[in-house]
Amino acid sequence: MRDLHHTKHRRILKEKTNYILRPLFALLDFFELVFKRFITFHIRPMRSSDIRLASECQPERLNSYGDFAVIIQGAILHDLDFTLETVNLYARSFKGAKIIISTWDWEEKDKQAIKKLEEKGGNVKIILNEKIDSISEKGEINNFNLQVISSRAGVALAKKSGAKYILKTRADQRIYNADVLDFFLNLLKCFPMDNPEFKQRARIIAVNRGKSRPRLYHFVDWLIFGTAEDMETFWSDDLLTSEMNVSCESHLFSKFLEKVGHKPLWTKEDSLSSFVRHCIIVDLPMIDLYWRKYDYHREYRFLNYFVRDSRNFGFVEWLNMYYKLYPVSDKLS
Repeated sequence: MRDLHHTKHRRILKEKTNYILRPLFALLDFFELVFKRFITFHIRPMRSSDIRLASECQPERLNSYGDFAVIIQGAILHDLDFTLETVNLYARSFKGAKIIISTWDWEEKDKQAIKKLEEKGGNVKIILNEKIDSISEKGEINNFNLQVISSRAGVALAKKSGAKYILKTRADQRIYNADVLDFFLNLLKCFPMDNPEFKQRARIIAVNRGKSRPRLYHFVDWLIFGTAEDMETFWSDDLLTSEMNVSCESHLFSKFLEKVGHKPLWTKEDSLSSFVRHCIIVDLPMIDLYWRKYDYHREYRFLNYFVRDSRNFGFVEWLNMYYKLYPVSDKLS
Protein backbone atom coordinates (compact mmCIF):
# COMPACT_ATOMS: atom_id res chain seq x y z
CA MET A 1 0.00 0.00 0.00
CA ARG A 2 2.86 2.34 0.88
CA ASP A 3 4.63 1.62 -2.43
CA LEU A 4 1.38 2.33 -4.29
CA HIS A 5 1.07 5.68 -2.49
CA HIS A 6 4.67 6.60 -3.39
CA THR A 7 4.12 5.61 -7.02
CA LYS A 8 1.01 7.79 -7.23
CA HIS A 9 2.85 10.67 -5.53
CA ARG A 10 5.75 10.43 -8.01
CA ARG A 11 3.34 10.35 -10.96
CA ILE A 12 1.48 13.46 -9.75
CA LEU A 13 4.76 15.29 -9.06
CA LYS A 14 6.09 14.40 -12.51
CA GLU A 15 2.90 15.65 -14.19
CA LYS A 16 3.04 18.95 -12.26
CA THR A 17 6.73 19.42 -13.05
CA ASN A 18 6.24 18.74 -16.76
CA TYR A 19 3.33 21.18 -16.85
CA ILE A 20 5.40 23.95 -15.21
CA LEU A 21 8.43 23.30 -17.41
CA ARG A 22 6.56 22.98 -20.70
CA PRO A 23 7.19 26.64 -21.70
CA LEU A 24 10.89 26.17 -20.92
CA PHE A 25 11.01 23.03 -23.08
CA ALA A 26 9.51 24.98 -25.98
CA LEU A 27 12.08 27.74 -25.50
CA LEU A 28 14.91 25.20 -25.47
CA ASP A 29 13.61 23.68 -28.71
CA PHE A 30 13.75 27.13 -30.28
CA PHE A 31 17.33 27.77 -29.13
CA GLU A 32 18.42 24.36 -30.39
CA LEU A 33 17.20 25.24 -33.87
CA VAL A 34 18.79 28.71 -33.78
CA PHE A 35 22.19 27.73 -32.39
CA LYS A 36 22.40 24.19 -33.86
CA ARG A 37 23.19 22.79 -30.42
CA PHE A 38 21.49 20.18 -28.25
CA ILE A 39 20.55 21.60 -24.85
CA THR A 40 19.83 19.62 -21.68
CA PHE A 41 19.39 20.59 -18.03
CA HIS A 42 19.07 18.97 -14.62
CA ILE A 43 17.02 19.74 -11.50
CA ARG A 44 18.16 19.12 -7.91
CA PRO A 45 16.36 19.87 -4.64
CA MET A 46 17.64 22.90 -2.71
CA ARG A 47 16.57 21.64 0.72
CA SER A 48 17.95 18.45 2.18
CA SER A 49 14.47 17.58 3.51
CA ASP A 50 13.18 17.36 -0.08
CA ILE A 51 15.71 14.71 -1.11
CA ARG A 52 14.01 11.31 -1.11
CA LEU A 53 16.83 9.27 -2.65
CA ALA A 54 17.96 6.53 -0.28
CA SER A 55 21.36 4.89 -0.14
CA GLU A 56 21.61 1.40 -1.58
CA CYS A 57 24.12 0.60 1.15
CA GLN A 58 22.21 2.02 4.10
CA PRO A 59 20.53 -1.19 5.41
CA GLU A 60 23.91 -2.74 6.22
CA ARG A 61 25.69 0.62 6.61
CA LEU A 62 23.38 2.17 9.22
CA ASN A 63 25.48 4.14 11.72
CA SER A 64 28.65 2.44 10.48
CA TYR A 65 30.52 5.33 8.87
CA GLY A 66 32.60 5.83 12.00
CA ASP A 67 35.86 5.33 10.08
CA PHE A 68 35.09 8.29 7.79
CA ALA A 69 35.33 12.06 8.10
CA VAL A 70 33.89 14.61 5.69
CA ILE A 71 35.64 17.98 5.72
CA ILE A 72 33.70 20.97 4.40
CA GLN A 73 36.38 23.60 3.86
CA GLY A 74 36.16 27.28 3.02
CA ALA A 75 33.96 30.31 3.57
CA ILE A 76 30.35 29.45 4.43
CA LEU A 77 27.99 29.94 1.49
CA HIS A 78 24.97 31.77 2.93
CA ASP A 79 23.01 31.96 -0.31
CA LEU A 80 19.90 29.78 0.15
CA ASP A 81 21.52 28.37 3.33
CA PHE A 82 23.61 26.27 0.98
CA THR A 83 26.32 25.12 3.39
CA LEU A 84 23.86 24.56 6.23
CA GLU A 85 21.62 22.40 4.02
CA THR A 86 24.67 20.48 2.81
CA VAL A 87 25.59 19.64 6.41
CA ASN A 88 22.01 18.50 7.01
CA LEU A 89 22.22 16.20 4.00
CA TYR A 90 25.59 14.72 4.95
CA ALA A 91 24.50 14.15 8.56
CA ARG A 92 21.59 12.12 7.23
CA SER A 93 23.43 10.31 4.43
CA PHE A 94 26.66 9.47 6.28
CA LYS A 95 25.42 8.43 9.71
CA GLY A 96 28.28 8.00 12.15
CA ALA A 97 30.81 9.93 10.05
CA LYS A 98 32.59 12.96 11.46
CA ILE A 99 31.44 16.09 9.64
CA ILE A 100 33.96 18.90 10.07
CA ILE A 101 33.38 22.46 8.88
CA SER A 102 36.73 24.26 8.67
CA THR A 103 35.99 27.92 8.05
CA TRP A 104 36.25 31.52 9.35
CA ASP A 105 33.94 33.99 11.09
CA TRP A 106 34.85 37.08 9.11
CA GLU A 107 31.36 38.61 9.08
CA GLU A 108 28.33 38.74 11.36
CA LYS A 109 26.36 36.43 9.08
CA ASP A 110 29.19 33.89 9.42
CA LYS A 111 28.74 33.95 13.20
CA GLN A 112 24.99 33.39 12.82
CA ALA A 113 25.47 30.42 10.50
CA ILE A 114 28.16 28.92 12.74
CA LYS A 115 25.80 29.15 15.72
CA LYS A 116 23.20 27.13 13.79
CA LEU A 117 25.83 24.53 12.89
CA GLU A 118 27.06 24.28 16.46
CA GLU A 119 23.52 23.59 17.64
CA LYS A 120 23.55 20.34 15.66
CA GLY A 121 26.17 18.86 17.99
CA GLY A 122 26.89 15.15 17.69
CA ASN A 123 29.37 14.36 14.94
CA VAL A 124 29.27 17.88 13.49
CA LYS A 125 32.38 19.85 14.49
CA ILE A 126 33.36 23.46 13.70
CA ILE A 127 36.89 24.82 13.25
CA LEU A 128 37.36 28.60 13.16
CA ASN A 129 40.72 29.29 11.55
CA GLU A 130 42.74 32.42 12.13
CA LYS A 131 42.65 35.01 9.37
CA ILE A 132 45.97 35.55 7.59
CA ASP A 133 47.26 38.69 5.94
CA SER A 134 47.18 38.97 2.16
CA ILE A 135 50.64 38.43 0.65
CA SER A 136 49.86 39.11 -2.98
CA GLU A 137 47.65 41.27 -5.16
CA LYS A 138 46.68 38.08 -6.98
CA GLY A 139 43.86 36.25 -5.27
CA GLU A 140 45.06 32.83 -6.39
CA ILE A 141 47.98 32.67 -3.95
CA ASN A 142 45.93 34.02 -1.03
CA ASN A 143 43.15 31.53 -1.76
CA PHE A 144 45.71 28.72 -1.95
CA ASN A 145 47.05 29.56 1.50
CA LEU A 146 43.55 29.79 2.97
CA GLN A 147 42.69 26.40 1.48
CA VAL A 148 45.86 24.79 2.87
CA ILE A 149 45.26 26.23 6.35
CA SER A 150 41.61 25.17 6.56
CA SER A 151 42.15 21.76 4.94
CA ARG A 152 45.15 20.99 7.14
CA ALA A 153 43.17 21.90 10.28
CA GLY A 154 40.26 19.73 9.18
CA VAL A 155 42.51 16.74 8.49
CA ALA A 156 44.23 17.13 11.87
CA LEU A 157 40.88 17.09 13.70
CA ALA A 158 39.67 14.15 11.62
CA LYS A 159 42.75 12.10 12.50
CA LYS A 160 42.46 13.06 16.17
CA SER A 161 38.83 11.90 16.07
CA GLY A 162 39.91 8.47 14.80
CA ALA A 163 38.98 8.77 11.11
CA LYS A 164 40.76 6.34 8.80
CA TYR A 165 39.42 7.84 5.57
CA ILE A 166 38.81 11.49 4.77
CA LEU A 167 36.74 13.21 2.10
CA LYS A 168 37.65 16.86 1.66
CA THR A 169 35.15 19.12 -0.10
CA ARG A 170 34.33 22.83 -0.34
CA ALA A 171 31.58 24.79 1.38
CA ASP A 172 30.08 25.74 -2.01
CA GLN A 173 29.82 22.12 -3.19
CA ARG A 174 27.30 19.41 -2.46
CA ILE A 175 27.40 15.68 -3.19
CA TYR A 176 23.93 14.23 -3.72
CA ASN A 177 25.02 10.59 -4.09
CA ALA A 178 24.48 9.00 -0.68
CA ASP A 179 26.76 6.04 -1.53
CA VAL A 180 29.83 8.10 -2.36
CA LEU A 181 31.89 7.03 0.68
CA ASP A 182 31.38 3.32 -0.08
CA PHE A 183 32.06 4.00 -3.76
CA PHE A 184 35.37 5.73 -3.02
CA LEU A 185 36.46 3.07 -0.54
CA ASN A 186 35.66 0.31 -3.04
CA LEU A 187 37.71 2.11 -5.71
CA LEU A 188 40.72 2.10 -3.38
CA LYS A 189 40.25 -1.65 -2.92
CA CYS A 190 39.90 -2.28 -6.67
CA PHE A 191 42.99 -0.20 -7.55
CA PRO A 192 45.53 -0.62 -4.74
CA MET A 193 48.94 1.05 -4.81
CA ASP A 194 51.28 -1.15 -6.87
CA ASN A 195 54.70 0.29 -5.98
CA PRO A 196 55.93 -0.40 -2.42
CA GLU A 197 58.69 2.18 -2.91
CA PHE A 198 56.16 5.02 -2.70
CA LYS A 199 55.36 6.27 0.80
CA GLN A 200 51.64 6.26 0.03
CA ARG A 201 49.10 3.97 1.67
CA ALA A 202 46.46 4.17 -1.06
CA ARG A 203 45.57 6.19 -4.13
CA ILE A 204 44.13 9.69 -3.86
CA ILE A 205 40.71 10.05 -5.49
CA ALA A 206 39.83 13.30 -7.22
CA VAL A 207 37.33 14.54 -9.79
CA ASN A 208 38.15 15.25 -13.43
CA ARG A 209 40.24 18.24 -14.34
CA GLY A 210 38.00 20.21 -16.66
CA LYS A 211 39.76 22.05 -19.47
CA SER A 212 43.22 22.01 -17.87
CA ARG A 213 44.52 18.87 -19.57
CA PRO A 214 47.63 20.52 -21.10
CA ARG A 215 48.84 21.76 -17.69
CA LEU A 216 51.45 19.50 -16.13
CA TYR A 217 50.52 17.92 -12.77
CA HIS A 218 47.35 20.03 -12.61
CA PHE A 219 45.42 18.14 -9.94
CA VAL A 220 41.92 19.25 -8.94
CA ASP A 221 42.29 19.67 -5.19
CA TRP A 222 38.85 20.99 -4.28
CA LEU A 223 37.41 17.50 -3.77
CA ILE A 224 39.71 14.64 -2.83
CA PHE A 225 39.44 11.40 -0.87
CA GLY A 226 42.08 9.20 0.69
CA THR A 227 43.43 7.61 3.83
CA ALA A 228 43.98 9.90 6.79
CA GLU A 229 47.74 9.46 6.49
CA ASP A 230 47.84 10.32 2.78
CA MET A 231 45.56 13.31 3.26
CA GLU A 232 47.83 14.57 6.02
CA THR A 233 50.79 14.29 3.65
CA PHE A 234 48.91 16.00 0.83
CA TRP A 235 47.97 19.05 2.89
CA SER A 236 51.29 19.40 4.74
CA ASP A 237 52.67 21.82 2.15
CA ASP A 238 54.14 25.14 3.28
CA LEU A 239 52.22 28.34 2.64
CA LEU A 240 53.22 30.32 -0.44
CA THR A 241 55.11 33.56 0.05
CA SER A 242 55.72 34.58 -3.58
CA GLU A 243 54.53 34.08 -7.15
CA MET A 244 55.19 30.77 -8.94
CA ASN A 245 55.74 29.68 -12.53
CA VAL A 246 53.11 26.93 -12.23
CA SER A 247 49.53 26.84 -11.03
CA CYS A 248 48.83 26.38 -7.35
CA GLU A 249 47.22 23.01 -8.14
CA SER A 250 50.32 21.84 -9.99
CA HIS A 251 52.54 23.05 -7.17
CA LEU A 252 50.53 21.23 -4.50
CA PHE A 253 50.41 17.91 -6.38
CA SER A 254 54.07 17.98 -7.45
CA LYS A 255 55.08 18.57 -3.81
CA PHE A 256 52.92 15.62 -2.76
CA LEU A 257 54.66 13.43 -5.33
CA GLU A 258 58.04 14.44 -3.95
CA LYS A 259 56.97 13.59 -0.40
CA VAL A 260 55.85 10.07 -1.36
CA GLY A 261 59.00 9.35 -3.39
CA HIS A 262 58.04 10.27 -6.97
CA LYS A 263 60.33 12.98 -8.36
CA PRO A 264 58.39 14.94 -11.01
CA LEU A 265 60.14 15.06 -14.39
CA TRP A 266 57.91 17.91 -15.63
CA THR A 267 57.07 16.14 -18.85
CA LYS A 268 53.63 15.40 -20.27
CA GLU A 269 54.26 11.66 -20.07
CA ASP A 270 55.30 11.73 -16.41
CA SER A 271 52.47 14.10 -15.54
CA LEU A 272 49.81 11.79 -16.99
CA SER A 273 51.39 8.62 -15.60
CA SER A 274 51.54 10.19 -12.13
CA PHE A 275 47.75 10.53 -12.16
CA VAL A 276 47.50 6.82 -12.96
CA ARG A 277 50.13 5.63 -10.48
CA HIS A 278 49.05 7.77 -7.52
CA CYS A 279 45.40 8.69 -8.13
CA ILE A 280 41.98 7.66 -9.34
CA ILE A 281 40.08 10.24 -11.36
CA VAL A 282 36.27 10.10 -11.30
CA ASP A 283 33.64 12.11 -13.15
CA LEU A 284 31.31 14.63 -11.53
CA PRO A 285 28.10 12.76 -12.55
CA MET A 286 29.42 9.59 -10.86
CA ILE A 287 29.01 11.26 -7.46
CA ASP A 288 26.25 13.72 -8.46
CA LEU A 289 28.26 16.78 -7.45
CA TYR A 290 26.73 20.24 -7.59
CA TRP A 291 29.14 23.18 -7.45
CA ARG A 292 27.49 26.54 -6.96
CA LYS A 293 30.25 28.49 -8.67
CA TYR A 294 31.47 29.29 -12.19
CA ASP A 295 28.36 29.46 -14.38
CA TYR A 296 26.62 26.89 -12.18
CA HIS A 297 23.47 26.66 -14.32
CA ARG A 298 25.50 24.71 -16.91
CA GLU A 299 25.81 21.11 -15.76
CA TYR A 300 28.75 20.28 -18.08
CA ARG A 301 30.38 23.69 -18.13
CA PHE A 302 33.90 22.27 -18.08
CA LEU A 303 33.37 20.23 -21.24
CA ASN A 304 33.91 21.98 -24.58
CA TYR A 305 33.19 20.02 -27.75
CA PHE A 306 34.48 22.77 -30.03
CA VAL A 307 38.07 23.17 -28.80
CA ARG A 308 40.70 20.61 -29.70
CA ASP A 309 42.28 18.71 -26.78
CA SER A 310 39.96 20.27 -24.21
CA ARG A 311 38.12 17.06 -23.29
CA ASN A 312 38.01 16.26 -19.60
CA PHE A 313 40.61 13.85 -18.27
CA GLY A 314 38.03 11.78 -16.47
CA PHE A 315 37.47 8.18 -15.43
CA VAL A 316 37.33 6.87 -19.02
CA GLU A 317 40.70 8.41 -19.89
CA TRP A 318 42.18 7.43 -16.52
CA LEU A 319 41.10 3.78 -16.83
CA ASN A 320 42.37 3.49 -20.42
CA MET A 321 45.74 4.86 -19.35
CA TYR A 322 45.76 2.53 -16.32
CA TYR A 323 45.57 -0.52 -18.58
CA LYS A 324 48.33 0.86 -20.78
CA LEU A 325 50.64 1.09 -17.76
CA TYR A 326 49.40 -2.18 -16.25
CA PRO A 327 48.64 -4.52 -19.20
CA VAL A 328 46.31 -7.47 -18.57
CA SER A 329 45.27 -10.41 -20.67
CA ASP A 330 43.17 -9.57 -23.73
CA LYS A 331 40.94 -12.58 -22.99
CA LEU A 332 37.54 -11.68 -21.58
CA SER A 333 36.89 -15.14 -20.19
